[in-house]
Amino acid sequence: MKSWFQSKTIWANIILAALGIISEVSNIFPVSQYPKLWVSITAVLNILLRLITGTPIGTDAAKK
Repeated sequence: MKSWFQSKTIWANIILAALGIISEVSNIFPVSQYPKLWVSITAVLNILLRLITGTPIGTDAAKK
């Protein structure tokens, strides 16, 4: 098992969330102009990351 900070999926989602927040505050990224596009990008990215990852997140204590 790996720690949460080693997860590509979690980091990708943190980055996407940050882009959404930055978009609302500064209008740098057009998230609010194209919400369906951003949802689609997020979904596809999560699917791709899920396909290439195989190690679960957690601790050995969680298995016991």
